[in-house]
Amino acid sequence: MALSVVVPNTWSTDLSGLWSSANIRYAKLTGDSSYFGASGYPVTPGTFGFTSTIVAVVPLPGATPWTCWYDPQSKGLRIFLVGAVTATEVVSGSSLTNMVLDVAAWGF
Repeated sequence: MALSVVVPNTWSTDLSGLWSSANIRYAKLTGDSSYFGASGYPVTPGTFGFTSTIVAVVPLPGATPWTCWYDPQSKGLRIFLVGAVTATEVVSGSSLTNMVLDVAAWGF
């Protein structure tokens, strides 16, 4: 199993090209049955429809306990569970089949 990324996804406010030449791709992420916590889900620029670089992956507003962070060192998308005070990375091997997260990915 692997992270499911559906591009394009639609979002009400598209800021692509407003401040820079970076592109924005809106995507819907769905987890799988075994999260790889050491470096997150592996992603490439092509995962989001870019040709060379992922700059950032940012969760869009919504009622969800999940958030994410693109780790440029591991080239992985790390998933966190948001609590009342802190966010904690999901434990390796955890099932994220109930996670659905809308994101905006910036890249080139």
